[in-house]
Amino acid sequence: MPSTSNQNTTADVPTYASSDPNKLRSTKCVPGTGFIKTLFGLLNLIIIISCICILATAGVASKADCELADLLSFQSPVQVSAVHTRNAIIVFAVFGLLLILIDSILYITKLIFRLSVKFDLAFSIVMIIFGGIYFILACCAAAWEKKLGDTVGVVSKVQHKGAPAAASFFLFVTTGFVLTSFILRLVRPEISHEE
Repeated sequence: MPSTSNQNTTADVPTYASSDPNKLRSTKCVPGTGFIKTLFGLLNLIIIISCICILATAGVASKADCELADLLSFQSPVQVSAVHTRNAIIVFAVFGLLLILIDSILYITKLIFRLSVKFDLAFSIVMIIFGGIYFILACCAAAWEKKLGDTVGVVSKVQHKGAPAAASFFLFVTTGFVLTSFILRLVRPEISHEE
């Protein structure tokens, strides 16, 4: 008669937060300082730089010009709120920057081993959603530039002309790199590493 003892099989063993130094954990990226030299580390670096550029370009755009453009919105066919677009770009750039920094720190310090394997999947899905939001914001920033030209540009001189267009450019760049990085992470097979 076969034994009915409760023996752990490999399917029952959790793949996270282990104190056993010989235990392997699968990740999508190389952990440790080598992460910086990998494709994903370089993509994270590009995304960090791009988010900082988004913050700089959207931040220098004059809030007074945005408010005036919204007041004179009847002069432009563009129906995007300049103030709300500017604020949304800044908010999502800050959140995206924080998420990418957290991702980089988790892999560089190997703290990723303290998290569940499902964290990689959830984080990738969240970042793909952020990539879609960045694409929408890039289109809105391009419309914001057009609205400033149609309204404030006719009445007076626009301060920091081109800032919304630059923000739009960097949002498109960020969209491309975020989607590339995190879709590759989803389709890439897992690699086993020692904790």
